[in-house]
Amino acid sequence: MCSTFNNLIEDLKNEPFIFFIGNGVSRLFGAKGWDEVCGELISKCFKLNLFQTISDKKGLEELLDNPHEYPSIVGDCKRFLVNNGHKEIYKETIIKSLPNQKQDKIFDVIFSLNPHAVVTTNIDEGIPIYSNYRNCELITSEIPRGKGIFYLHGTQSKFESIVFTRKDYIRHYGKREIIDFVGQLFSYSILFIGYGLEEYQILDVIGNQNKQSRTNKIYRLCPELDIYKVKIRTKNRFLLNDYGIITIGYSVEKGYDKLYNVLREIGIKLNTPVSKLSDFETNGKP
Repeated sequence: MCSTFNNLIEDLKNEPFIFFIGNGVSRLFGAKGWDEVCGELISKCFKLNLFQTISDKKGLEELLDNPHEYPSIVGDCKRFLVNNGHKEIYKETIIKSLPNQKQDKIFDVIFSLNPHAVVTTNIDEGIPIYSNYRNCELITSEIPRGKGIFYLHGTQSKFESIVFTRKDYIRHYGKREIIDFVGQLFSYSILFIGYGLEEYQILDVIGNQNKQSRTNKIYRLCPELDIYKVKIRTKNRFLLNDYGIITIGYSVEKGYDKLYNVLREIGIKLNTPVSKLSDFETNGKP
C-alpha cells in the first residue's frame, strides 16, 4: 500500500478530487448490503406465496453470488410485491436497510480532505451539510464551480425516483443530463470510498476515456480479507489494466471500521485538523 498511498497523498495535494461515496461507508452505521436486501426481498416474496414455483425462488437465490445481478433481483421482487398489492412492504424493506446511526463522524474526516465535490449512490441522505458545500438535489449536466454534494441515485425522501432496479438503471443512465453529468464527473480525479465498482454504467464512462491521454487520476480504497485475496487481486488487476483505476487496499480482518483510520491517516498526511478527531466507534456491522 505504501507507494500508491503516497502517490494518492501527493495527488490530493496538487489537484482537485471528487470523492465518490458508496454503501461501504453507510454499512459502518448499520446499513445493509445489497446481498442482504436481496435476500430479505426474496424471503418476503416466498412467505407471501408470490412465487409460482419453488424454482422461481431458487433461481433468484442463485443470482446472489453475482453482484451485477442485484438490481435484477430487486426488480423482480418489486414486481412480485407491487403487482400483488404489497408496495409498502417493498418500500419498508428498502428504507429499513438504510443506516440507523448518524454518519457525521466519518464525514467530518472525509470533508476535512477538502474534496471539490462529493457524489454518492447512497439514498439515505446521511451526508451532513457543511458550510462551504451546497446540497445539489437535482443532477444537472454541469458540476458547479462551488463545492457540491450530489445524490446520483436519488434520495429516500423522494422514494419513487430512486435507482435500485435494473429498469431504474436503464431509465436513469439513458437520460441526457445524467450521461453528461457522469461524463464531466470523470474529467476530474476521483477517489472511490466504500464503492464496489459493480455498476457497468460507471465503468463504461471510465472505459471510454483514453488511458494514455487521460490526465486525471482514479483511485479506490478497497477493504481486503485474506479468504478473498485471490478474487480481490484478480479484480484489482482487471480495474488497473482495463480502466486505469489504482486500488489501495487495507485489511479489515479486525473490522470494517479500518476505513475510518485510513481516511484519518490521509488527513494527517495532508496536515488537516483530522488528527484532533477521536477514535472510531460504531455499532454498525460490516
